[in-house]
Amino acid sequence: MKTGVEGVKTFGGAVGGFVSGGSDEAKAKWNEGKKKTRQTAREGADETERTSRECP
Repeated sequence: MKTGVEGVKTFGGAVGGFVSGGSDEAKAKWNEGKKKTRQTAREGADETERTSRECP
């Protein structure tokens, strides 16, 4: 769920960047958001892996 939210934020930031500063600004915002989304996805994967190793 968190990864999806970060993806939406990335898209919104890129659109806002395009409106305020053109395609270069949009690309910069997209790349910033992409890093955050990737980090969130990795954190979620780590949590899932830890949870899967726990015995019931």
